[in-house]
Amino acid sequence: PVAQVARYPFPFFVRGDDISFSLAHDFDTATLNGVVSFQEDFSAKESPLTLYLDLRNHLHHHLVHPQLEIGAAGTAKIALRFLLRSVVRMHYDSAEAQLMAWEDVMRGPDLFAADADMSVKRPQVQALIRDEGWTRAAPGSLAAPPELTEPGPGRSRLMKWTLNGHLLPFWGRLGARHEVPIRQRGLRAVFISPSVPRDQSRGGDRGQEFPSVE
Repeated sequence: PVAQVARYPFPFFVRGDDISFSLAHDFDTATLNGVVSFQEDFSAKESPLTLYLDLRNHLHHHLVHPQLEIGAAGTAKIALRFLLRSVVRMHYDSAEAQLMAWEDVMRGPDLFAADADMSVKRPQVQALIRDEGWTRAAPGSLAAPPELTEPGPGRSRLMKWTLNGHLLPFWGRLGARHEVPIRQRGLRAVFISPSVPRDQSRGGDRGQEFPSVE
């Protein structure tokens, strides 16, 4: 009921606004049996902009809501996990956007108020995109992606110790090249070992390629 609302929701749809609204209120949530919602996988909707908003909201939750207080070190760990996840998957545009999100949160609430509709920040994040933008591929240029399996424990440890090959000399030339189905874009395991992963859209006519650091 509207009478139970103590704080206004964020006036624009951004990633995590529903979570923020729920955390700000002590609602008793009731579930409805037999009601289900189908929507596109979150991996297919990931982009530097959505990840910017995702990290910004994660940090904001722990700074604003007393029940989520975890201290400065705990909050920094959240940002570092986000960044490491992007770096391991070679999503460097996303990593830059997440660094921008961390910096913006550190600037304080005035930044949120001054650009509530993201009209200033959105073009700045979009300007970071060099490799993660979807491009139309030539017909037949994208092969059917293979079904990738989980790496073994030994290979997993090796890739963790070397930051997924980033610390290995000439890994950009020695590593394999994989085309990854879009549904697996958000997973880390499938990106263990390839030096140049390439994402494919569901229809197979769009792709993203992320060059490794050599």
